[in-house]
Amino acid sequence: MRSFPRTLRALSPVILAAALIAPAPVRAADPVTLSVDSPPLTMTLLDMREEGPSLGDIRVFHAPAVASDGRMGTRWFTSITHDEIDAQDPTEDRFGLLVLDFGADSLVLAGVTSVDAAGAMLTTGAPLRRAILGGTGTFAGVRGEAVTTRNEDGSYRDELTILGLGMTEVTETLRYTTAGGARSDLDMDVDGAMGAGDLRVIDLPFSMEDGAAGRSLGVHLGMGIPDDERGGRPQIGLLVNDFGNGDKLFAAGISFVAEDRRPPIQSPLDRAIIGGTGRFAGARGTLTSTHVGDGVVEYVATLLAGTPDGAATGMAPIGEGVSVLRADEDLRDDGVGLGDLRVWQGPLTVDGRPGITDGLYVMVAEPTDADPIFRRLGFLAFRLDDGSQLIVAGTGEFDESGDPIALDVPLTRAVVGGTGDFLGASGTLTITRVGDDAFLYAFDLVE
Repeated sequence: MRSFPRTLRALSPVILAAALIAPAPVRAADPVTLSVDSPPLTMTLLDMREEGPSLGDIRVFHAPAVASDGRMGTRWFTSITHDEIDAQDPTEDRFGLLVLDFGADSLVLAGVTSVDAAGAMLTTGAPLRRAILGGTGTFAGVRGEAVTTRNEDGSYRDELTILGLGMTEVTETLRYTTAGGARSDLDMDVDGAMGAGDLRVIDLPFSMEDGAAGRSLGVHLGMGIPDDERGGRPQIGLLVNDFGNGDKLFAAGISFVAEDRRPPIQSPLDRAIIGGTGRFAGARGTLTSTHVGDGVVEYVATLLAGTPDGAATGMAPIGEGVSVLRADEDLRDDGVGLGDLRVWQGPLTVDGRPGITDGLYVMVAEPTDADPIFRRLGFLAFRLDDGSQLIVAGTGEFDESGDPIALDVPLTRAVVGGTGDFLGASGTLTITRVGDDAFLYAFDLVE
């Protein structure tokens, strides 16, 4: 990692940009392609905080999905507004998580949507790239990208480029059990019922077969409708299992919660392993959870071998950047607490090409006497104007002052996917705060 130039430290955060050095990645000769069609979506909007479009607004979509290979399922999507329209920026940006759910087989995608009118949907006919982070069943361990287009009639098509389909060699199986801890259901629209856009956050200790201990953090957004076939209400979310010593395993997907808000009732349940840090850097595979008693969940993490052919590997991009916009949003007007957001956005350039870095985190653990740290869980996106992106997931630790990282103390997060020049990327990102809203980024993409 190179040092942060002293001349840049003195520059205004508004003009300080990031620069990534990215050699040309390897390309797959024959990636698998798949298209998925969905009719016009049913949208639920949670108009958070201020009336009208504003930071923290939550949108939830669902629709039937039909794949070109005959699979039939559901297209689940949720987004949170993390940058609003103003005089300097005529677009509204929303960080979204999309799951194409075909039962045992599913695909998890993520990316940023920019719209140029308050409350607008994706612009008709304008393609949007998202990263494929992983999957379950047939799609376990895959990477790739999706190009989504909204048609004139409001229907959607996702054109998928899938890397690593059929790679099933297992390198390691981990078994661990959670019990106790905190599961909190947050009624974000304060209507007295858990529904679309409402949050479930978890903070659960777990133990390994050898007695080692860890911690599981998760955030899940309700989709608002019951699933008659599998029972309960579906949620879409992100899960991080922390094994200590910097070893973290990240998973994402759909889960199901009973009407009385008990833990998910579909058991066993598979989620896509989308990445990790430490010894789990670049991890891919399936995380299976089984409820075996009141508050007791058994996890089995099945890790797969290798990096999909064609994934961007062997690169060590270095960047320098700032957070031009950073905001903390008390979405429920009850003071700092669970479910609140931290969002930011700043400039980015890659080999002279302009872009943006985005951040979105949800608070999932409040300070205690034993652990005086605010913990947030979410995503970063490093995206260029040509559609190339690096998607990063992780936990953020914040003190009472709100500073995200102590000065000159590196923090590692997981690279979980990419598009364009970063197609299929995985690995780690090391972030070092080197000044007021100034950061040094060092990506290490796995071979």
